[in-house]
Amino acid sequence: MKTGDAVIGAIVLAAGVAIVAGAASLPPMIGQIVGPGLFPTVIGASMVALSLPLLARGLRAPRTAPGTEPGPDAIGTPPDAAAVPGRDRNSRWAVPVILGGLALYLPLLDIVGFRVLTVLYVVAVIRAAGGSLPGAMLFGTAITLAVDYGFTRGLGVPLPPGALPLVGG
Repeated sequence: MKTGDAVIGAIVLAAGVAIVAGAASLPPMIGQIVGPGLFPTVIGASMVALSLPLLARGLRAPRTAPGTEPGPDAIGTPPDAAAVPGRDRNSRWAVPVILGGLALYLPLLDIVGFRVLTVLYVVAVIRAAGGSLPGAMLFGTAITLAVDYGFTRGLGVPLPPGALPLVGG
């Protein structure tokens, strides 16, 4: 048994079930097709669905003696990760970029605007994880425009245009 996978899988499963249960208790909105519980239900159900393979893999894996599992090297990358094609050893920057980006994203959202700031954030995260700049720019632009369209046109929820109205709104 891979204890780490089993424990993380169980935690994510429990959190997903709790989110779905909590979302089910939200009262419906009068006159609306989509209620406040829809997105939490989708997220919770996704967590449940994604936790099950992890939990199963953790429970199925053969038990190893303590101290015999390969550990991370000096920079925190598992030793076999360097053998994976396309694996960039500089991806250790991904977590700091994600957390630092989120810390800056929220205060800057109203100033810079959703479209510009989200493209910059997605590109930074993909680059920190080892992705190419052209691919990061293409994906960042596409996902930003898709989310913007979904919220503004699909749900009627305007996103912050920022101080650049021609680009952000």
